[in-house]
Amino acid sequence: MMRSSLIIIVSLFGSACAPECMQTDPIQGDWLVSTSIQTPDQAIRGDNTESHPMEAHPLLANTQTWTILSPHSSSIEISVASELHGGSYTVDPADCESFSLEIRSSSRVQEYDSSGDLMTDTDHDFLWKGDLRYSGPRLTGTFSYQDEWISNIDSEQGSIVIGQLNFLASPLN
Repeated sequence: MMRSSLIIIVSLFGSACAPECMQTDPIQGDWLVSTSIQTPDQAIRGDNTESHPMEAHPLLANTQTWTILSPHSSSIEISVASELHGGSYTVDPADCESFSLEIRSSSRVQEYDSSGDLMTDTDHDFLWKGDLRYSGPRLTGTFSYQDEWISNIDSEQGSIVIGQLNFLASPLN
């Protein structure tokens, strides 16, 4: 009798917890995202990395706003700097507050000087991969970034691979 009661209690607890783990609602909304590069400068690889507009790229900028839309059990949409990017969303089966994001997309970076003249105009095909954790009202973790880019001003091109960056997000609402 004791063993059957224990099985029923464990079954009820397990089934009550499973839907909670599958919820993605807590991460939906507007986030203030801060990033910082952990990879040492000498470990950043690619071609023509010194010309990459790293600080101007919204996914690499020190601070930016992300809007996470329509998270589902396996896909997600994210808006960063008015550009919509789709990606995959995978919850860690052992820890329902940990998840991975993979965003393979393209973006355009334009940067203007104080006179309003266009300084940077580049197109990027990128892969953003992160291992994140929802802990209360924050998202934390690390991500890697790689892209191939081309300048629309002078046809200069290159690629970049950054192995590890820190990720911290706080809700805006």
